[in-house]
Parts: sequence; C-alpha cells; structure tokens
Amino acid sequence: MKTVKELNLLHKIAALFCRSGLNLPDQLQSMILLFPSGWQYPEITAARLVYGQAEYRTPNFDTTPWTQTAEFKVGDTEGRIDVAYLEERPSSGDGPFLPKERRLIDYLAKILRIYLEYRETRHALKRAERNLRILTSSIPATVFKGFADWSVEFYDNKIEEMTGYSQIEFHSGKFKWCDIVSAADFPDARRVFIEALRSNKAYVRDYRIRDKSGQVKWIQERSCITLEENGRIKYILGIFFDITDRKLAAAELDKYRERLEELVEKRTYELITANQELRHVIARREEAQQALREQYIFLQAFMEAIPNPLFFKDTNFIYKECNSAFAAFLGLRKEEIKGKSVYDMASHDLANLYHEKDVELMANPGLQVYEARVPHADGTRHDVIFNKATFFHADGTLGGLVGAIVDITERKQMEKELQNAMTRLNVMAVTDELTSLYNRRFLFDRLKEEIGRTIRYKHFLSIIMIDIDHFKEVNDTYGHHVGDLVLQHVADILKAACRSHDTVVRYGGEEMIILAPETDRSGALALAQRIRESVEKHRVISDQGEEVRVTVSLGVGVFSCDQLAEIGCCDGVIKQADDALYLAKNAGRNRVEILARDYSGAAERPSEPIIECV
Repeated sequence: MKTVKELNLLHKIAALFCRSGLNLPDQLQSMILLFPSGWQYPEITAARLVYGQAEYRTPNFDTTPWTQTAEFKVGDTEGRIDVAYLEERPSSGDGPFLPKERRLIDYLAKILRIYLEYRETRHALKRAERNLRILTSSIPATVFKGFADWSVEFYDNKIEEMTGYSQIEFHSGKFKWCDIVSAADFPDARRVFIEALRSNKAYVRDYRIRDKSGQVKWIQERSCITLEENGRIKYILGIFFDITDRKLAAAELDKYRERLEELVEKRTYELITANQELRHVIARREEAQQALREQYIFLQAFMEAIPNPLFFKDTNFIYKECNSAFAAFLGLRKEEIKGKSVYDMASHDLANLYHEKDVELMANPGLQVYEARVPHADGTRHDVIFNKATFFHADGTLGGLVGAIVDITERKQMEKELQNAMTRLNVMAVTDELTSLYNRRFLFDRLKEEIGRTIRYKHFLSIIMIDIDHFKEVNDTYGHHVGDLVLQHVADILKAACRSHDTVVRYGGEEMIILAPETDRSGALALAQRIRESVEKHRVISDQGEEVRVTVSLGVGVFSCDQLAEIGCCDGVIKQADDALYLAKNAGRNRVEILARDYSGAAERPSEPIIECV
C-alpha cells in the first residue's frame, strides 16, 4: 500500500503529464523537482534523471554513499533515475532506504518509460496520418470503408462531388450506399461481392448510381474484404472511381483524426487519479501501437490498391517510396527505385525534363500537372499526365513531393482515330463513291463561293455540263457493271483535262459538270473540245475483253461578273449550261454547244453550231 506522500507524488506527476503547452524537457525537469517530496526525508533528498544525452536534476543533487538508481530504456534511448540522501538517514537498521522507497523509484522508472513510449507512439501515429492524408489527396478517387449492412464511411469529401450527398448524410444512417445503386445493376454487383467473399480475394465491379440531382453516373469500385477470426465481415476497404468522365480527386481523414484526439484527451485527463490514470496510459499505449500497425498496413494496402503509378520524393529529389504499379511501369523492382534519382533510371533528356519540373514545383509549392511522352517497360512510349503535389513536415518545413501518373495513351490514340474518321467522313459526304468525283451537294457550295469571288474580282466563270451519249444502250448491251466502268473512265478523262483549281462533279446519272473559275469563252470551248476528243478516242475494255466506245455531248455556259450579278443564283447558272447541252443532244450528239444570252436571261441559239462535231 502506498503512503500519502507517494500518492501525492503520483497525482502531481499525472497532472504534469496532462498539462498542455509544455515540451518534453520542461516536463522532465518539473518532474525531477517533485521526486524528493515522495521520500521519507525530503529535506535531505536529491534526485537526477538522465535520458539519452540530456540530464535533469534538483539543484542540490550530488552522488553520495546513500544513492539509489533505477534504469529504463525507450527504443534505443537509455535512461536512469538517481535518488540520493545528502546525509545518512537518522534511523538505520535496514539500509539507507526503506524497502517501499526502493519499490517507489522502480515504479517511477516504469511510469516514466510508459509515458515516453506513449509520446513516441503518438508522434509516429500523427506522422502516419499526415502521410496518408497527403497520399489520398493526390489520387483521383474516393476512398471508403464499408460494412456488411451496406453502410459506408468515407475518408474524403470527394463523395459529395461524385454523388451530391455529403459525408454527414451517409454517416447519419438515413440511407445506405445500396439505396443509390441502380436496381438494374444491383444483382450483378451483389454477385461479384459474394464471389469475392467466397474466394477471399479483392474485387472490381462497375455499376451505375443515381446522384442527388437524379443524374446517372458510372462508378468503378476496387475493394478488398477484411474478415474477423470467426469468418464474419469486419469491414470492406476500397476505392470509388467516377468512370463517367475519369476525373480524379483528393482524400481526407479528419473525422478519424478528431475521434482519435478526443480519445487521447479523455485518457490523458484520467491520469489525474493515480494508479487508475496510469493504467489508462498503458492501455492507450497498447491501443496506439495497434492503431499504428493497422495504419501502416492500411497505407501499404491503400497504395497497392491504386492502379495508377505513385511515388514519393524528398527535397533532394530522391525516390523514397513507390507502389507496385510505378515499379511495373518502369520495369524495375521497388528496391531498385528507392534511394535513386531520375538520372539513375531515365535518359539524360527525359531526366532533365523531370528534374526541371521537380525544381519548379519545389520552388513554388502546391500542385503541378503536365503531360509527357515517356518510355514504358514494354519498350513502347506512352503518353501520360503527371499529377504532383508538395507536402510539409509538422514543423512547416518542405518535406518533398508526391506524384501520380495517369496513362492517356489509349485516349490519345482514340482521339487520333476519331480525327481520321471525321476526315474520311467529311470526304465521303462530298464525294461520289463510284467515280471519286465531287457530288452534287459539294457543287452548289463551291458554285456559291466562285460566283461571289468572280463578282468581287471581276473575272469570268465557265461551267461545262457533260452527258454520255446513248449511255442507256451501254447498260442494256453490256450490263451495268460495264456502264459503271465507262463512268469511271470518263471521270478520269475529265480530271486529267482540268486544272487543279477546277471542280469536277458527278451531277447525276451519266451527267457531269466542270466548274472552271477565271476561264473566258475561248478557254471554256477549248477545254470542252479537248474532253470531247479524248472521250471519243478512248477505249473501255470490259472484264470479258469487249471493246466499248462512247462519245459525250457538252454544253458550255460562260459568265461575266455582271451576268452573275444579274442571274444571282446557282440554278440559273447551271440552267444555261443545261440548255446548251440540250442543243448539243438535239443537234446530233458528240459535239459542244454554247448559248449566247443577254442580261435579261433570254436564250439565243446561234445560226450555226459554235463547234461542229468531228
């Protein structure tokens, strides 16, 4: 049984441990000054505490023949308590100290060891929490802890951005995660969960949810199940990705930290009642150590569960930690990365880029995002986005940076393929499939442009309409496949005869049109005559070896800028060439005709053909 002096001493020490605002050296010095009050003769008692390289003592301490010592150790740091009587104790018989005083110094050494171990454990736990918050804030996902009844706890505030519901709404118990899962996807999601539970493996499942605004979103869940010893579910730890638009966000653990601090304060406050308070310190130390171990296991599992490559660097730009995804991306083992710089693992040019970006981020702490094309372990080069952020130590000094890599190679390839497809689609929209000439829609768009340009710059504009003579007889005699071959050959002759800025169009059926900007009457007639002669001389050989010859009739329209201003529409321009073609067909075919028109639009056919057939 302890004396009143001993109990008072223990109460004072417990109260000293509970005081806030004192650093450790001040606490230890104040504690050593209390020690003499617990001994039978405090007026001749002196005490000293040695802990590591530091020493704390009462002002009158001196080593005497009546000195008692108790040693202790915290981690790698050794400590010792010395209590000495400065003169021989008045009573004697059972030695310099009473047996209960020998037990008291041993008990004080045990208390001090427990308190110092508790402080070390608490500081380590806070560092682990800070690193976890930095990690969760740098990844584009929402971390959660779920339970068998579909209730969930979230570790960051991105869930409201993802679902519209706040953490408070989820934690209130009014509704659970299953309440927002799509009814159509629920059976499959439940099946995946049951299979993972049976196989004791991590699982991935995709399903839809309906957020608070009623919008449907796709969620990818990557989780693992932790079981009690009896096989029941303890909790489900996982990540939610919003795969609707692949946006990434940050994590938070404030509520967990607040609960932990409240528990620490509660236990610390209870230290004011002697032995009971000390037992709470011991229990809290054991709980804190277990929490630290679980926190470390959680941090390791959390990093490995993230599919994106992650890494940490210190202020000297040395890799301190990474996950397996990062090691796999480089084709190295994690042990080959830690302690190295980018210059040990990348080409000189790429290492310079990484280092310049790291230096820039360290000089301006915050967030940094940039794209790069980097080599992959498989020998190919991948397009990636680097997301980096700086982190700080508890004392406010810069600790280094944490980075995450998002591979966007597939997205880049899809963007390129989409652009190529759009280009092909645009070409197909204005091109005739059989002849590869422009189609009728393109003709009217180009004709509008050329009419405006001709009026603006006061040039001539010519249009030639071509029709293959007796084309129906070709189809009836040789078949439509030969007719298609004839159309393709005539189209090739037209393209070969025209200039690069002329437009050749399949107008419909066997009719084709040439739009010739900056071409006057003589130029248009010469072009039409060359085409007529080239077609007449050309032979088309069918698949059966049959020789097919065709001729064409051509109608020419030539317009000055004033005529175009008077006509004012595409249909009027095409009609004049069509009227001339009609004259050529009626005059015996295989010939070129041109109409003379006044500004009123009245047509006059010349008394003799402009160009007779050959």
